[in-house]
Amino acid sequence: NEILQKIDLITPNTLEAKKMTGINDEIKAAGFFANYCSVLLKGGHSSNETKKGVDKLFCLSSVFEIEPMLETFYDKHGTGCILSSAIISNLAKGENIEVACKKAKIYLEIVANSNPTLLAYHNV
Repeated sequence: NEILQKIDLITPNTLEAKKMTGINDEIKAAGFFANYCSVLLKGGHSSNETKKGVDKLFCLSSVFEIEPMLETFYDKHGTGCILSSAIISNLAKGENIEVACKKAKIYLEIVANSNPTLLAYHNV
């Protein structure tokens, strides 16, 4: 808990959030983390959603949904790292956390659809 208070944002997927907290409900698990820092709960593995891929940003007692622009994309290795890097890049450019996360998700979708292999092309 002490470490979480020193963090601005964590980006677990739903499975990671449940495993790290021991809470079987992904929203409650993210809510636990949100007591200490902002949380972008990645929705690609969500069991509670009717629409796959909707991320939820828990920030200052508010929850924002970030819907995917695309319905499908090619599976890639390292999408969590790509997303986190894109978020921090947007924050460094002065965006607020909500805009940074939205723009990062758009970038991730573009990169994920850059080719059908497990590798992503970033020169898109």
